Amino acid sequence: HKCAHAASLLLRAANAPMFAMLAAQTWRVKNLFFTLSSISALLFAHKASLCKQRTTNLPATKA
Repeated sequence: HKCAHAASLLLRAANAPMFAMLAAQTWRVKNLFFTLSSISALLFAHKASLCKQRTTNLPATKA
């Protein structure tokens, strides 16, 4: 594991600019993906709660 870490550090040092660019891009993509997934999760939760409210309110409106 230490050897792999050292190798990755060497690679980072060699390709520092490229690695930084790649890291920034992957971070941006990860950030975007996280934002999208959290938004979709929130929307899903909101829809689920709305459905729950509707089903619980149905008998009340009927009665």
